[in-house]
Amino acid sequence: MDKQFAAALCNADEESLTAIANKGIYKRAVKDSENTEAEITEHDTSAEVTFSDVKCVITVPLENSSCTCPSRTICRHIITAILLLKKQLPDEDVTDEEIVPQETEMPEKAPEKQESISEKADKKPEKSRSGLTKNDIEKIHSSAGMCMGLICGVLTHGLVRIPETAAEDFELAAVRCHGTEMAECERLMRGLGGRLADHASRRASFDIVSFTDRLLRTAEHLESIMKDEITSDDLGSFRNVYENVEGRLELLPIGQRTIAGGEYEGEVYYFLNNDIDAKQRFLTFSDIRPTFYETAVKRRMAACPWGLEVPLSSMMKQRMTLVGAKVCDGKLSASKETIVAAYSPAMLNCSLVHSLMVTDFREIVLRLGESASERETDKLFFIYPKRMVRYGFDKNEQRLDITFEDKNGRIADCSVKYRSESKKFIEQLETICKKMKAVPQKAYTMLVTAYIENGRLHFFPIEIYDFINPVDLHKFEFPQEAEQALEEAGLAEDIGRHISNVRGVLTKIVQTGLQSEHDLRGIIDESRRFGMNGLAGLITEIADTAENCRHSFTDGSQKVLEAMCRLNRYITAAEERISVLSALSGLDTISFKGEE
Repeated sequence: MDKQFAAALCNADEESLTAIANKGIYKRAVKDSENTEAEITEHDTSAEVTFSDVKCVITVPLENSSCTCPSRTICRHIITAILLLKKQLPDEDVTDEEIVPQETEMPEKAPEKQESISEKADKKPEKSRSGLTKNDIEKIHSSAGMCMGLICGVLTHGLVRIPETAAEDFELAAVRCHGTEMAECERLMRGLGGRLADHASRRASFDIVSFTDRLLRTAEHLESIMKDEITSDDLGSFRNVYENVEGRLELLPIGQRTIAGGEYEGEVYYFLNNDIDAKQRFLTFSDIRPTFYETAVKRRMAACPWGLEVPLSSMMKQRMTLVGAKVCDGKLSASKETIVAAYSPAMLNCSLVHSLMVTDFREIVLRLGESASERETDKLFFIYPKRMVRYGFDKNEQRLDITFEDKNGRIADCSVKYRSESKKFIEQLETICKKMKAVPQKAYTMLVTAYIENGRLHFFPIEIYDFINPVDLHKFEFPQEAEQALEEAGLAEDIGRHISNVRGVLTKIVQTGLQSEHDLRGIIDESRRFGMNGLAGLITEIADTAENCRHSFTDGSQKVLEAMCRLNRYITAAEERISVLSALSGLDTISFKGEE
């Protein structure tokens, strides 16, 4: 084994191996390498590692290694083989300095003047305001261009003619993005690769509408980082950046939810920030671990953060004061610097909770429309309904629906989808519903996650309290501008249907590709009949660029892609406005169709 190959193995640490694969593959490989016996044949610049009915050929650079398994990307077998080879290395360390690139012979040159240290310092790479060198930016632009090329390829061929290797190509692009520290691009490209794998396997979970939107949002992000000046915000971060909370953070525990049945499982704990002036009132702590590589024993270990000597679950009836707390997007960190400085019995029937209880469902709809945030903590609400109207299990949708009425008689559904993991939870909810029906005058308060789906307001229940009796509720007045907008709700249904048809234009292009003909004259004329001339112009731009692309020898797919991104932005904004109007008008009618 030559020094260059040995050095490459020696320097193959967790960070570098994760970069050429991913975190899950690396963790699985670490576990496999502990109990695997392999047959190893070493050569000068490579090695063959045979185990578990596969043979891996490890070469330099390591990402060019191959495996006999069906995977076309860097698989867990290759990472396992690298880890097994590392164990065979002699104790002497091999450093980066010993990696000498092979060069061809060059003609001798006259000796050059030796540069002083100060002269070398003056020749350091020039950095932009974001701290990136010109070379860094060139690498980022190159990676972004490669990703954009893959997206244009999907657009050109369409999903009906897409190559079988497309999912793996996107995964490899994500690996390259990781190497150039393009965290957001890596996430987006890996997500697209996963959806393409679903499409290739014909999984029912694949949604062409969702995929099209994701594809165009990714293209839009790539456009933003192909400019000359790039910021760290453009690139994103591989890890959540937690901000320090100054002083003491007082937390009131308000709920707990179990996550199970997928790739991750564990508990999510919900807290209320006692500071009424805090920007983020709801906070969460997640004790969730991946299930695909950890042992069952590890998964059962409950978290004891913040210097606690007992699991957090046993502290959920205690008001806690944290010192050195760190928060990111409403999520509390388990940092060792954070400690519980004091705790006392928690009282939920207090003015702090009363002031946040919503009695008018319209308030929730408006706040969801204003926020447009995907964070769970921005969708949490205490609701105080007037009564439960009815409940039952919808056999067609396999869903438990509980219909609640607010103080003004407006209706919204609280829904839980049935899965084997949610069976016990649904049974508990049905027991509570029976109590609500038996004593209809009894007041209940609920902690829910609120969302708008198909133009209607829905809740997902986290906790239900029967002991909170509010005295002083906050007052809500429906804004006058919302009243005026609600007058347009009569047209919202027709416009919403048209916008849905326009989105269908985008999905059809992605489905069949640019080489297929797309007659868009009808949808353009209909847009003009609605008085939406701006929308008609955006669709016309797509029609013209797609036509030019079909009849040109040069690749014009990127121009079509840019036009599609502009239309997608318009559609998204229109859908958000229409969904709010539909949800406001839909509160007045009962949508429940289940059995009592």
